[in-house]
Amino acid sequence: MTVILDFEPDTATAAWVRRTRSIRTVTVERRRWLELLAPAASAIDARQLPELNELERAIREWYQGTRREFQWTRWDRTSDSGGKVGSAAAEARKETDAAIVVAGLCEAIAEGALHAGRVINARTMTSRTGLSAGTLVDALRHLVEDGLVDQDRAGNFYVPTPAERDVLESYTARGLLGTALVRRLAARGGGVPDTVDALYQRIGRSAVEDEPLVTGSLDLDLQDELARAADMPRIEAMFTRLTLQIRLFAAALGVTYQHPVDGIITDDGRVLEAIGSSDQDAAIAAWREKIDNCIRYMVPHLGQRRR
Repeated sequence: MTVILDFEPDTATAAWVRRTRSIRTVTVERRRWLELLAPAASAIDARQLPELNELERAIREWYQGTRREFQWTRWDRTSDSGGKVGSAAAEARKETDAAIVVAGLCEAIAEGALHAGRVINARTMTSRTGLSAGTLVDALRHLVEDGLVDQDRAGNFYVPTPAERDVLESYTARGLLGTALVRRLAARGGGVPDTVDALYQRIGRSAVEDEPLVTGSLDLDLQDELARAADMPRIEAMFTRLTLQIRLFAAALGVTYQHPVDGIITDDGRVLEAIGSSDQDAAIAAWREKIDNCIRYMVPHLGQRRR
């Protein structure tokens, strides 16, 4: 197994890896993450994606639980039709490719290589994302279906310029979905999931290091992790799709994804404190306040778009 890192492992970890011959690590620069993601994803047999998603969920549940001996059994292929497996695999692949393309679009906009309302250069995007031309077009069409990217009659794709209605609609939907997620987490008990807490700690460190773009991105990562931890797959899928849209909105506007850093830390802290206390009403109130703050911060920036 090869583990790709964007940091040098500490001494204890490096020593453990050296002793474990079945695992090796490769450290790469953070700016190379995106171009490596597509080839790595492409190397996976698409038929295994639903099973790998199930394994990921099982590992997360184990990590958040008692951490006793972990056991997992591969699917019994005789009990599943090839059509069902293939359909699930195709859907998982589409979502993965779409996320890669959105990350590439955000990166291009941040660098000034792409602007909202301008045609997306397919050749440039294939180079940036590592996807083939055909896969890129399929992913862009998928994003068109989800309303994240527009396509004109000539077949050109472009990132739409967000309007106030778009922001309000997306955050209204996100607020409703998030309400169900935080209520579920608070009602279930067990405190804040470790994976969520780890992201909150990273948000704090990025704030200290004065990296607002990183802080904003981590905030969205934390929200997606809450969605995964709630174990509500249908709501999770809708919620994470809205995350991609908000990332594009923020990139197009040139803002740091959400409200200022201190607001991110305060709002996230209130949501997590309520979840940790198993207080459903407080969790819902904190989540709604966070969404309201996001809207109040983003809407005034609509008239200050990146030129």
